Amino acid sequence: MPLPDNFPVLVFAILVILLAGAVVFYAVVRDPLRFSRLERLAYCYPLGMATLAMPMFLASWAGYHISVMPVLLAIAAGAGIAYAIRRVPPAILWKRNPDAPRSQPFNEFEWCLLVLIAGCLLVRTMTSLVIPLNDGDGHAVWCFKAKILYYDTIRTTDYFGRHELNYSNVRYPLLVPFMYAWVSTVAGQWEPLGILILNPTNLVVFAILLYCTLRRFTVRPIALAVLVMLSSLPALMHYAECAQGDVPLMLIGGASLFCLFDWVQNRRTDSLILAAFLMGGAVFTKEEGRILFMAHVTVGGLSVLWMTSRSCWLAHTKQLGIYIGIVGIMTLPWFLFRQTIVDQSWAWGKMGISTIQWEHIPTLLNATIQTAVRFQNNVNLPKWNLLWPLVVLTLLVNWRQTIRPPWACLLAIWFLHACGVSLVILATPVEPTYDYYEVGFERYTLIMSPPLWLLLGVGLTRCWEIWHSRLSASE
Repeated sequence: MPLPDNFPVLVFAILVILLAGAVVFYAVVRDPLRFSRLERLAYCYPLGMATLAMPMFLASWAGYHISVMPVLLAIAAGAGIAYAIRRVPPAILWKRNPDAPRSQPFNEFEWCLLVLIAGCLLVRTMTSLVIPLNDGDGHAVWCFKAKILYYDTIRTTDYFGRHELNYSNVRYPLLVPFMYAWVSTVAGQWEPLGILILNPTNLVVFAILLYCTLRRFTVRPIALAVLVMLSSLPALMHYAECAQGDVPLMLIGGASLFCLFDWVQNRRTDSLILAAFLMGGAVFTKEEGRILFMAHVTVGGLSVLWMTSRSCWLAHTKQLGIYIGIVGIMTLPWFLFRQTIVDQSWAWGKMGISTIQWEHIPTLLNATIQTAVRFQNNVNLPKWNLLWPLVVLTLLVNWRQTIRPPWACLLAIWFLHACGVSLVILATPVEPTYDYYEVGFERYTLIMSPPLWLLLGVGLTRCWEIWHSRLSASE
């Protein structure tokens, strides 16, 4: 399968996003050597999307088209300001930590796992780059907006006021469309296929970040095994190439979670600031980003009360206030603009506590259970493989550790996120049956999955330790 003729140009668009994120990473992180070089590079990508999207939105709102040179100049200016403040050689971003232990060579089993991961990710990359988009929502919601932003500006378009275009979810946040428009801008023309280079990139970067986070508390075979499950997950393999906003939100929200989890454990201020920048991007990616934000803030606050002494409460609460402030400043322009858009949606326009249909809770719970236990959807596509039996098994095996901090924080974030999504569903006038929400549940599950992947790694590590202890006892 041949790559697109302009593949180097598409790669350049990705590299600019990485460069923008590298500036933020350099400005925020005081000790980058605590991250591996691969992890530093991976964090730069979601950070770049989060920090580029809002300036692009503001420029478009002011009537300016996205242009390559102004973006490059803005990144250069940001880099100059960051260096003037920090006075640390930028080379530290790719310097190896001399105190880090040398990794052992892979054994045959680990090489087998790595080949499986690489094969799955390569298939997703090739199919995204050579097969035209054939997803309805990808066309009607995400790429449609991107095409408008490429050819027009927010200030001059009449898109946001046209009732007949309401099917495209006019009030949805615009990070993903702006990223698609950016790739086309770099290519010099609208690229209906080339813009999809972002989709496998999202999945690959998330896999790297998940692996690096898992390696902090799991052995290498377990981290690789979790990545095999992630990379081969059928639902994720489909949504990674369909141009919707769920996998980008999984990536940006998951990266924010990993940084927040580091803050919960170590109270590093720079980890919390990284989490804030990423969460600002998550809120600007999908409406569900707001639910994710509230879940993270709530659990962050509970962790202060639960996991620190009273003498530290004020200092850590102030840190959490900085987190909230960064997210608020990053997303305020979008919410101000969003107020100017008339909500004409029949299902989502008049939601509130008064519209919650509590009597439909049993129906929703039944639909949720069916989502987990059905191995194929209504069009006979596989969904989850053995993910949910493994998650339940490992949580049961490791339940004592799971209900204690810091791991309980991950479970709480997942639970609050699920409750938030459930309340939104119950507030709509549609009965939450499995047949109606089946596809939506698949997407919601992917966005909520990052804390579960970490808990799965913890549980499998416990199983690994039990197996090794019994093996040693039998010798």
